[in-house]
Amino acid sequence: MEQVIVGIIIICFAILLLLLIYRLISLKRSYGQKEKLLVDYFSNFYGVSSKGIKQIRGNGILFLSSDSLNFEMYIPRRKYTISINMITEISKANEHLGKMGVSLLRIKFKEGNHYEEAAWAVNHVEKWINELSILREKQIVNLK
Repeated sequence: MEQVIVGIIIICFAILLLLLIYRLISLKRSYGQKEKLLVDYFSNFYGVSSKGIKQIRGNGILFLSSDSLNFEMYIPRRKYTISINMITEISKANEHLGKMGVSLLRIKFKEGNHYEEAAWAVNHVEKWINELSILREKQIVNLK
């Protein structure tokens, strides 16, 4: 009986791994042509402030283009696109919505008629902050 349970667990793990690989390949194909200044294929999304603490966080692809910050979660499928000109604050944080992390990239942005915050655990968070700040400054200069 124990061997059957172990076998089922291994099969479930293999299926999840195959799904993750499939999503990663399909996302690389769909975003392959888009200009990417920075990319993190395994960023960990900590959620958006309006959905509160009970939302599912998960890994996905986070990439920065010249006009937007884009994130697509692997499982479940969720997609966020934040226009650079809507970003009001860029910071480094250790927690977001009560979830602890190390070196989180936190973005505050305007969405509709309210402000929203989102955070990701990424590699080289300082590099993300610097690139986003440069793009944001360029947007501000262009608007003047």
